[in-house]
Amino acid sequence: RPAPIPQTTHPAMAPSSTPISDTVFTYFFASHIPATMIIGTQILLPERLFPSWAKNLLQFYIEKVNDPLLESRPVWLKSLMAAECALQLPFFFYAIRAFRKRDNRIRLPAIVYASHAATTVLPVLASVLFDPDTPSDKRALLCGVYLPYFCIPLWLLYRMLNNPEPFPTTKDQEETSSLEPPGEGNWVWLK
Repeated sequence: RPAPIPQTTHPAMAPSSTPISDTVFTYFFASHIPATMIIGTQILLPERLFPSWAKNLLQFYIEKVNDPLLESRPVWLKSLMAAECALQLPFFFYAIRAFRKRDNRIRLPAIVYASHAATTVLPVLASVLFDPDTPSDKRALLCGVYLPYFCIPLWLLYRMLNNPEPFPTTKDQEETSSLEPPGEGNWVWLK
């Protein structure tokens, strides 16, 4: 029988809670609140409801990045933004509090959020990469704008699926550091 591969203890690779991942997730949710409230809502609501600085900010982004989705605002994008405003925006506030308080009850809501968020970004990325209306010289820039909204939720999903308690106690952390590498025995959500 081959010897087991030792589990890394580098914080960025640990499957459980780390100060780095907690900080990234907290800042991600915190930065998402103004983005949703200032940019996302402008896709849904009448222009007259927004102050000039918010309208100017959206227009500045559209002009500098040349984002055809925010310029044309197709119906499918409006439906995704409606879901983001109605479902994800309240979650951001809850998630910030849960990560700061190390509240394990965040696990199931985070799994739902991360699955939903990553899924809704896929058609946006597909449009950026394959829509002929997207300037080819702006595709990489637009992918850079949208890809974090796909990758960070996937990272969150991976973490929550693999940890029945996202914020382990000191004793739990010691046990977690001795786990085998990710594989068939480490996928607690399948058990």
